[in-house]
Amino acid sequence: MRPELSTLSLPAAGARGAFRAYSGWALLPWALLPAVLAIAARQTALDTVLADALFAWEGQRWALRDDAIARGLLHDGGALACRLAWVAVVVAWLATYAVAALRPHRQRLGRLALSVLAAATLLATLKQVTAVHCPWDLVRYGGGALPGDGGGACFPAGHAGAGYAWLALAFSATTPAGRRAGLAIGAVVGLVFGVDQQLRGAHFLSHDLWAAALCWAVAVAVAALWPTPAERAA
Repeated sequence: MRPELSTLSLPAAGARGAFRAYSGWALLPWALLPAVLAIAARQTALDTVLADALFAWEGQRWALRDDAIARGLLHDGGALACRLAWVAVVVAWLATYAVAALRPHRQRLGRLALSVLAAATLLATLKQVTAVHCPWDLVRYGGGALPGDGGGACFPAGHAGAGYAWLALAFSATTPAGRRAGLAIGAVVGLVFGVDQQLRGAHFLSHDLWAAALCWAVAVAVAALWPTPAERAA
């Protein structure tokens, strides 16, 4: 195997190199920002204040829960688009083994696919472990459950996380402008998905913020543990 294409060597120096390559903005501590905001939203009751306001605005019901745009386009369509995008990345990665011109992109494509999959898997696992209800499940919003009852599967936010998982695009570009664009794509898609789900009564604000924090942490960790040759040399 040619050294520059090796994807299995993970020396400590290489991991440090990955962090140095993005030291201006892509550091793990940035995950603390949405995490702190999530804790604040929970502890200050901002979660329920915002959900109360949305519930009242929609006529004391989650009127947008089954809306054609909110559910059909942004939730169902958005989830499908994210899955297809991930499949496209995997196909492109596989193509690097057959198309010589694509070989320089092999590791970045593989890393992107791994990061998105790892983030989605982490969020899905935590949703089952935490057993937190969605707003629409709660008695406060017309449901039948009480906070802390268990049996839910809504924390952290999976759909917003499907968008925030693409923050990993920031580590797929080779230029600062490309990294900023990748970061913006993941942030905007995650934000749109998160707002949509809050409007539908599927999540509290803190659910979305935790999803953003965890997805960013996964993206940084994968980049640090699987640095490209250029990052190791940085």
